[in-house]
Amino acid sequence: MEASKRMMDQIKLTYFPLMAKGLGPSIMIEFCGIEWEPNQFKGMCTLAEAYPVWLEMRKTTTSPFGQLPMLEIDGQVIGQATAICCYLGHKGGMLGKSDRDYAVSSMLLQEGEDIWTAMKAGCPTCFAKEMSAESYHNLWEKVLPAHLSKLQPLLTTASNQLTFSPSSHPTYTVGEAYLFSMLYQARLVNAAVFEAFPSVVAWLDQMAAHPAVVKVLEGKGPLGVMEQYFIRRT
Repeated sequence: MEASKRMMDQIKLTYFPLMAKGLGPSIMIEFCGIEWEPNQFKGMCTLAEAYPVWLEMRKTTTSPFGQLPMLEIDGQVIGQATAICCYLGHKGGMLGKSDRDYAVSSMLLQEGEDIWTAMKAGCPTCFAKEMSAESYHNLWEKVLPAHLSKLQPLLTTASNQLTFSPSSHPTYTVGEAYLFSMLYQARLVNAAVFEAFPSVVAWLDQMAAHPAVVKVLEGKGPLGVMEQYFIRRT
């Protein structure tokens, strides 16, 4: 994809060195092949280093909603992770090549948000390490399996690879990238839950092997090395 040739200026994604809502936009930037410049947190290896910097930035931030992530691109500032991903998808041709793929991509984008909300309600994070046993077990025994059981039938095969968007294959869509960013984080916490859904696992492994995703996961993307946001309950 030649998105970088259509975007004359470098872009800047600002977020903590943390997966959470930073993983999806980072993957989108690399999928689109866009040149980026380091943000204020680049080089900071931990959230503990970055957070005090954000508290100072917050006083004068141009983020539309006073929060992160924010993307500086095309002379504007975009807030909200899903909006950032959609804008990048628009610029990079990742909205889907057919009406059906566009619809599925939009559904997967919202599904990624629903999984994020479920994880926040039932899984400890590096910020909030306390979580009730009831909420935690409900997430992994009921809520997430219900999501995975609905995703698995949507996967089809195209050119010997799994995809939610066969008309757009081998290009991934915005929805696929964002969904991957959330499921990848869930799988880091509890991979066993995914074992009952082999097609979803195979798709996640396939996505994780893509050079753009590998670059981000190795800490070579716009946000550098990212800490794990969701953690196991102890």
